[in-house]
Amino acid sequence: LVESDKKAVDFCTAGQNILVVPQNSEFLSSNVERGSILAPVKHSCSSSDCFEAEISTFDLDNPILFGSEVLIYIHGMELVVKISKLYSSKSALNPQDVGKNLPRMINSNSIAIIELKCSTPIPSDTFESVNQLGIFLLRSRGTTIATGRVLKIK
Repeated sequence: LVESDKKAVDFCTAGQNILVVPQNSEFLSSNVERGSILAPVKHSCSSSDCFEAEISTFDLDNPILFGSEVLIYIHGMELVVKISKLYSSKSALNPQDVGKNLPRMINSNSIAIIELKCSTPIPSDTFESVNQLGIFLLRSRGTTIATGRVLKIK
């Protein structure tokens, strides 16, 4: 049973606050927490602890380095992730910039392809498949440093 505004509903949409009342005793409410995704089995969502992403950085106090740990905010969850690979980087301000493959760091106002490694698997999907599940923010030291989209689940 799914309720919205104290009324039973047949469906709900992204961002809608709902109350899920399990009717199966095998379903424990302790298994559902903030950031969980409920979906029919035939449309299940993948879960992974590693994914490739494209990020757009903002004005940074320090460049983003390989091995850095940052906070990821992805569909209501907040987790520490490690930047495990830097694939490419180019300037977001200069469209003619060819960019660099395997850069040592990512500077301010850049578009980069990176790999993120989480300590625990998180439900997600590629931006191309389900854009609401494939977008995220990266934060460090209380500042938002980048926005991103999931390109590939590993």
